[in-house]
Amino acid sequence: MEIEVIKDKKNPLLYRQEISFIIHHAEEATPSRYDVRKKIAAKFNTDIERTYIRSILSEYGSATSKGEASIYDTPELGEKIEEEHIRKRNQPKETKEAS
Repeated sequence: MEIEVIKDKKNPLLYRQEISFIIHHAEEATPSRYDVRKKIAAKFNTDIERTYIRSILSEYGSATSKGEASIYDTPELGEKIEEEHIRKRNQPKETKEAS
């Protein structure tokens, strides 16, 4: 899985960095949000707790997917600003099943 950043902008009103990206996942299924979240956090040298994947859309017949992510200035801001369903979707699979 390779992530190509298309757009990266700072949103000072919401204290976050907004990222649009393309995932190249040849011969693999669409990666999970949590796996993409880890890759984005590593790519931008930040904590995973500050990073949220807002969407991942697969393109039919192609080994690419488009997505959007937000990286907050602090983990507390992410918890406060992101909607509950987005926070749940960004948890690892084991944690979601236990909820």
